[in-house]
Amino acid sequence: MKKIKVLYLVEDFKIGGLELTVASLFKGLSKEKYEPSIWCIAGGGQLAEKFIRKNKKIKILNLKTYHNPLNIIKLASLIRIQKFHIVHTHGYYASTMGRIAAFLARTPIIVAHVHTTYWKFKKRHLRIEKELSKITDRIICCAKAVEDFVISNEKISPEKATTIYNGIHYQKWEGKETEPYPSVKEMVQIGITASLVENKGHKYLLDALSKIVKKHHNVKLNIIGDGPLKNQLTDQAKRLGISDKTEFFGIVNDVQTILKNCDIFVLPSISREGLSIAIIEALWLAKPVIASDIGGNKELVENGVNGYLVPPKDSDSLAEKLEILIGNREQGRMMGLEGNKKFKKNFDADLMIKKIERLYDSLLDNKNIRIN
Repeated sequence: MKKIKVLYLVEDFKIGGLELTVASLFKGLSKEKYEPSIWCIAGGGQLAEKFIRKNKKIKILNLKTYHNPLNIIKLASLIRIQKFHIVHTHGYYASTMGRIAAFLARTPIIVAHVHTTYWKFKKRHLRIEKELSKITDRIICCAKAVEDFVISNEKISPEKATTIYNGIHYQKWEGKETEPYPSVKEMVQIGITASLVENKGHKYLLDALSKIVKKHHNVKLNIIGDGPLKNQLTDQAKRLGISDKTEFFGIVNDVQTILKNCDIFVLPSISREGLSIAIIEALWLAKPVIASDIGGNKELVENGVNGYLVPPKDSDSLAEKLEILIGNREQGRMMGLEGNKKFKKNFDADLMIKKIERLYDSLLDNKNIRIN
């Protein structure tokens, strides 16, 4: 029996929410029915290297720009040769270049996946998205907030867009669920998992920590991730006198081990959040979450139920909510359990995969495409 050939197109394959979602799809699609491949248009990354070591179906094409028409033609030729039934693009770069190439290759089904709200799009970007939607069979949005953005800002037909929440495989960590909210210890540990870039708002979290430690000496901040702002953030911690209260772990393979020992998870992003995989992981680990009230965060965090939403760029509000959870462990424990329930109901990767498989089937059926 022939399988449905699915191509996942990404710009690169580093470690991030978009890439982890693609990896979950690649691993989770029905092996009896689908034959998935991943192509990195511009470059590789840590996840790409891991896939290559395991002989997974992944290619690095090194096509660095879509402004060169020859690169688009080359990509179209490669897609045509492989005779993919579905091309599923992820992220702006891959979705721009990939959809044009898939259309030129006469791919039967073209799907674009939007993982964030591109609030800094210029008018030309919005026009490009609207035009490309005309050759796209469906646009998957990772959150309702993203779908609203696609419809209202990009002026894309509501019939084209659908929301399917990103998810993670909780079985991947130790093959079992975590114990909820482990702390009755003296030290209160705060965790954040995010690239060290401006958008993630680390500097506001450091400011908030500097306010808290004046009253609470038993606090430690665990910063997981790496990026261009590392030196700037370590300097800020020194300047604020909280170097002994912060630890920069960089990129680690055992994120779950560090987060399990945390009592509170924080993501103080200042803009452009779709549906944070980092927050989803915190929900699975039964951690109360404090996050900025932007994008899809309010679909993950119910204010006062499984955590708190705060205004972006507001270190005072961050400090205030952190103090509440530091001072009331039982409240934090209950919030963590509520978050774990929310995860199981909405954000297990198996739910995402089943919905996307059903979408693939319906699109193929609508075009009367049969795989013989």
